[in-house]
Amino acid sequence: MKLTTRELEVLEMLAGIRSATWGAWVSACLESLFDMGLCTRGPNYQITDAGRAVLEAKHDA
Repeated sequence: MKLTTRELEVLEMLAGIRSATWGAWVSACLESLFDMGLCTRGPNYQITDAGRAVLEAKHDA
């Protein structure tokens, strides 16, 4: 699974690794992450176990 830099940033926001910000790009990334199963549906988006696994793999690389 290939994520964009922005999608990774938003995933890190959901995990509490990065400070939260907002904008249209964040909303678009959240929907994309939901479609990939990496976060739950909003309005209270939460990172899923699959999302955490992606971050762990990224940080282990």
